[in-house]
Amino acid sequence: MKIPRALALRHRYWDPFDLDKLYLSAQAGLLPLLPTSSWENSVGATLQNIVGFHSENFEYYYERYISDSVDERFIWAICLSAEQWAREASLREILEKRNFQEQVADKIDAQIDILMNKVVYGLPTLYSSLMQIYWGKELRCYLLLNGEHITQLLEC
Repeated sequence: MKIPRALALRHRYWDPFDLDKLYLSAQAGLLPLLPTSSWENSVGATLQNIVGFHSENFEYYYERYISDSVDERFIWAICLSAEQWAREASLREILEKRNFQEQVADKIDAQIDILMNKVVYGLPTLYSSLMQIYWGKELRCYLLLNGEHITQLLEC
């Protein structure tokens, strides 16, 4: 195994062989770098590429933190919501972009559930090991958890 031992120990909930595979993939450039700012171009597309990589190569973790659905439209919606959330769009602004036709109240509740469980919790948890591989720290999780300004404050 090529992954540094300290990094493998930090992620005790990941299989060390899976972490090694992720580490080698990142070192080989098979994964794009995670965005360092929510205002970078194509944040949603970059996140989609990484989530897609996880859904294909690390199904257990993808299903645990995101969903058992590997539908491209679902993955794109999650990543686009993450981009909007990181750019501090209000919940109202994010929900207004959805085109609810019927059972609006139920669909709004479902979207809020997806935002809180998949975008705010699931994506940063899924990416935490990759962030440490690239940067050696998990501070960037706050980019998705709390929006851009929190990250900037913590890094100062």
